[in-house]
Amino acid sequence: MELREFISATLKDIVGGIRDAQRDLAESAAQAVVNPAWNSVQNLHQHVQVVEFDVAVTATDQKAQGAKGGIKVLSMELGANGEKSLTNSTVSRILFKVPILPSVTTVEGVSAPDGYDKQESRVFLG
Repeated sequence: MELREFISATLKDIVGGIRDAQRDLAESAAQAVVNPAWNSVQNLHQHVQVVEFDVAVTATDQKAQGAKGGIKVLSMELGANGEKSLTNSTVSRILFKVPILPSVTTVEGVSAPDGYDKQESRVFLG
């Protein structure tokens, strides 16, 4: 999988999962919310969360008919399809952060609980 595809799919899955959880909880009798905004959504910057990536990638220079080099998320494939090729690859680790603003659930008439710190919300992938 290309690195760009992995990052895109991961961020879409996180945001989609949050949206699904918010919808499912709103439709249920559960007394729970996901990503609460207390009484207002005026300060959305307070709801920015950070997704931290720690990814092993390979930079491949492959010489084979129809083969492409590039940066790929590290994965293992076993087997052979009878094609001969010469492959040089280097494994590297990259760490980076992406801020996101997932949809919020507004909680009216209730104050944030003591000790609630929106800035400590992080998702770590690695």
